[in-house]
Amino acid sequence: MQSSESSSSLRERISKRLYHPAAVIVLRIIIGGLFIFSGFVKAVDPWGSCIKIGEYFTAWGIDMPQPLVTCCSFLLAGYEFVWGAMLLLGCYKRCSVWCLTLMMAFMLPLTLYIAVADPVDDCGCFGDYLVISNTATFVKNIFITLGLIYLLLFNRRCGGLFVPYVQWVIGGIVTLYILIIELVGFNVQPLIDFRRFAPGEKLVST
Repeated sequence: MQSSESSSSLRERISKRLYHPAAVIVLRIIIGGLFIFSGFVKAVDPWGSCIKIGEYFTAWGIDMPQPLVTCCSFLLAGYEFVWGAMLLLGCYKRCSVWCLTLMMAFMLPLTLYIAVADPVDDCGCFGDYLVISNTATFVKNIFITLGLIYLLLFNRRCGGLFVPYVQWVIGGIVTLYILIIELVGFNVQPLIDFRRFAPGEKLVST
């Protein structure tokens, strides 16, 4: 009994030393901001995301129907943006961290495989806005995962910007916003064009 109590007391002391509200807030801003950015640059150009996702399936020899690829494009961008925003704002403090951690549980081994096997030129995690190497992507994901592990332990201790009663409203607004961005990008044109060449520019000199 005494051993159990002393072990619990030791864990509490370690927890108190590791926890700091400023660390939680900084990690929310950094990790949440990264997911918001990653989701947004995908959402403004769903067709580009479809092409990149198609490259993965082609490299793996999977013949995926285009409607499913499009759904994956929409879901991936929306998932990253919404849960990144929830983390940044301190909404759904347990669920937001778990959702992003589960995503990284899939993405971390995937990006390790991509860094080693190099089946595609770049991961496409930041769309056409920022192209980074597959190795840099894997290293980035290691640090994100470590930050999320810290937040799994301590995120609930730090307050958010909104009271729990209105979190569903904030989540709904954020979801509707990114869905509109995706629909405009899919049916009209990207709201922001990150490509190197302007529309109509000649790529071959005459």
